[in-house]
Amino acid sequence: MKAHVTIPRAAIVTHLMRVAVAVACLFPYLQVLHHGFVALDDQLHTYLNPILNGYVPQGVGAFWTAPYMDLYIPVTYTVWALVHAVSGGGTQWAPMPFHGTNLLLHIANAVLAFEILRLMLRSLGP
Repeated sequence: MKAHVTIPRAAIVTHLMRVAVAVACLFPYLQVLHHGFVALDDQLHTYLNPILNGYVPQGVGAFWTAPYMDLYIPVTYTVWALVHAVSGGGTQWAPMPFHGTNLLLHIANAVLAFEILRLMLRSLGP
């Protein structure tokens, strides 16, 4: 027989606040999933990028050795390559997986900012 565990009310409230922060971030930006790529720089760094399109023999490893278009952001390019591969790869680039990944990262950062603020306020005392 399992012992009865009571969850403190403060823990429930904190969890509900985390969910509220995530939902507050989700709903205003949910419509981004239906948008296309932006012609400003999306094309240069994603679907027109010769490294991400497989035209460079080193593949994604090339991002780790030198900047591309004067930007050295190998983690970002590696994630974009992974998102593209998971969404089917090939010559067709679907914007929805990129926007969905971005949305999830924004939600995670909002919850993280909430946690940092909560811990900072809690350290001030009662």
